[in-house]
Amino acid sequence: LSAPPSGRRQPMGRLPSLDRSKSDVTTDGAFYARPNLVTHTDDAFLSQLTALYDELLPQDGVILDMMSSHVSHLPAPKLRSGHYRRVDVHGMNEEELMANDARRTTGGDTFVRNLNDNPSFVGLADTGTYDCVLCCVGVQYLEEPEQVFAEVARILKPTTGVCIVSFTNRFFYQKALVGWMERGMRERARLV
Repeated sequence: LSAPPSGRRQPMGRLPSLDRSKSDVTTDGAFYARPNLVTHTDDAFLSQLTALYDELLPQDGVILDMMSSHVSHLPAPKLRSGHYRRVDVHGMNEEELMANDARRTTGGDTFVRNLNDNPSFVGLADTGTYDCVLCCVGVQYLEEPEQVFAEVARILKPTTGVCIVSFTNRFFYQKALVGWMERGMRERARLV
């Protein structure tokens, strides 16, 4: 085994029962190369998610929207009023990330990295940078979620940082882990 990159946090364990295979074995980079400027969930879910963000995200917070796209689902009035200091976005398609209104409004950064190739934020985010990390409808695609969320713990502010993971039963089936698809919503919540 090789040593982890400097500064990278290691997970406490690995779920042995999770089937990490996918039905589509083409590279994630090829799959996400074309921008997909649509929302991937229904309006009721998005309304509940935005209300949750409205309640939990701190004023003047620095936020990372991990596995993001052209929209971050943050409360528009708070976004327009400067409630958030900065919203950085991470994802697989730069064009989608550049179109993200929350990032543009707050002057945030874009990070393009395939977390299945490199499950780390080393080189993208320093330790203790973020008040909150969001992962909206992306967790089901992570082949090594334990490593990714160990990194999320590293980049969150100690003792006060919050990670919000949301998911629905709608996703790209061909790119989701088989172990995710085999489980119902309650079992998926337990995985997270």
